[in-house]
Order: sequence, then structure tokens, then C-alpha cells
Amino acid sequence: MIPIKPILDGNKRAVSRAISLIEDESHYASSLLRLLYPHTGKAFVIGIVGPPGTGKSSIIDAMVRCYRQRGAHVGVVATDPSSPTSGGALLGDRLRMGLHSLDSDVFIRSMASRGQSGGLSPTTRNVVRVMDSASMNPIIIETVGAGQNDVSIASVADVVVVVLMPQMGDEVQSGKAGFMEIGDIFVVNKADLDGADKTISDLRALRSDVKGWEPPILKTVAIGGKGIKEMLVQIEDCRQYLEKKGYFARRRMAHLEEELLGDIVSHWTQKLKLRAKRTSRFRAIVREVVSREIDPWRASEQLYKELDMM
Repeated sequence: MIPIKPILDGNKRAVSRAISLIEDESHYASSLLRLLYPHTGKAFVIGIVGPPGTGKSSIIDAMVRCYRQRGAHVGVVATDPSSPTSGGALLGDRLRMGLHSLDSDVFIRSMASRGQSGGLSPTTRNVVRVMDSASMNPIIIETVGAGQNDVSIASVADVVVVVLMPQMGDEVQSGKAGFMEIGDIFVVNKADLDGADKTISDLRALRSDVKGWEPPILKTVAIGGKGIKEMLVQIEDCRQYLEKKGYFARRRMAHLEEELLGDIVSHWTQKLKLRAKRTSRFRAIVREVVSREIDPWRASEQLYKELDMM
């Protein structure tokens, strides 16, 4: 077990070691998180979501620069596609975030999505908690960039920013059932390209109000920092609106409810699998299915009845 004081003091090496324990699913991780949990809940978590190529990393780079000018201690979780061989992140955070990684008050961590369809690593919540305990605020999460399937960010972030770019009419239309419905703020990045106004028009027709909050649609050119300060103002306005109306606390409560229910389902799924395999009839039923004596559905019913009697 690593001591928690260096983590609470914001020591980068200690924070990095703690996150590695969580990602590696070390048996020390749960004990560490229990100790850190009372020191969490202070950080404002911003989710950055959108299709590949829209410039999410460039936007985060510019956001970090603005927050650092204000003296903030910033954390970044950059979710990357998993390597098909090692399972690790394919893209390096220091390649994308540049000199920020050398700043003692900026902590950037690249994480592999590990095949998760929601655009986040399954350990993202707990990585955010480690950063939160180390007094990083805000914490910015970038999803893997799977487009409209990147909806799991809504169960982690306090405010979600959807990033698009000009000439994405089809993506905007198909995204209605996905990220369009979780966006608190919409950003059309690379707005110096042709088609920015058309993309904004499409967004206006599709965006959904969030409890009376009409998501603003902004233009940015992140490479030059254009529009980033205005975006941060809108993010703060959204936060204040949600807090004033009581939705901020409810959103965090919903996040925790979803996490706890997910943990319970995962726990009982594993427990049921073990119980099923230990039943005296399990292998016999499998053999009957293989030999076509019974079908899989009848076999499942028989196993369920046996488990229900245990």
C-alpha cells in the first residue's frame, strides 16, 4: 500500500502510482480508494465528447492554458483507443498536450478504452477520484472519440461539452439519439472552415433543453485559442445554473446511483456464474445442449430453477 499523504499533497509520482494500481486492478486499489474517498467531491468535472478529428485534444490544450492562467491545478484524463496487442493506450498524452505535461500543476493521464463502447475506460470514475483527492480542479475528461456512442461520459462529468466541426451534417443527424441528448454545450471547432454556419443551423434544430437550460452553440478555432475563453464562460454559466436549480446535486446523485447499481449487478453476475457452474446438473445440461437433446433456452430455464432452489 502506498501512503495517501503524498497523493493528498498533489505529488505527481504518487498520483501516477495510485492510478496505475487502479488500472491494473491491484488488490491494493480498493483499500486505497476507501482512504481517499473522504477527500473527494470538490473537483468540477468537465466532459469533452465528439467524433474523431474534431479537435477535442486541441480544445483541451487551450482550456488547460486558460485555467492555468487563473492559477488552477488541472487534471486531464485522455481516453485513447486500446492497442489490439497490449491493450494499452495507442496515443500518448504528451504528444497531444505538449508542454503542459511539464507543468507541476497539470497532471495528464492517457487511458485505454479497453474496448468499452461508451468511450471511457471502466476505471475512469476512480481515476477522477484520485485526481480529485489531490486537489485537482477542474478535471477534464476526453472520450475516445467514438462519436454518438460516447454517452457514458454523462454518468461521470458534471457538464458535458460536445465538439463538432464544419461539414458534419450526417454525423449531427445520426447523433440525435446519442451525444446530442447529453450535451450541455455544443462547440463547432475549426470554425474557420467552410460550412460552420450550416453545422450550427443543424445543431439548433436538434439540441435538447436540459431542465430549462438551452445549450449554447459556440464557434472555436482551438489551435489559435479563438473562442476558448468564451467557452469557459459558458461552462461556468451552465454550472451556476445547474447549482441554482438544484440539478447539479441531483446529477451527482444519479451518477452514484448508476455506479452502485452497476457494481451490484456485476457482483451478482459473477456470483451467479460460479453458482451455476457448481450445480450438479450444469455439465450434464451443457452436454445435452451439445447433443441437441434440449435447446439452450430450455437448458437456461432448468438451470434457473436449480439456482432458484439453492
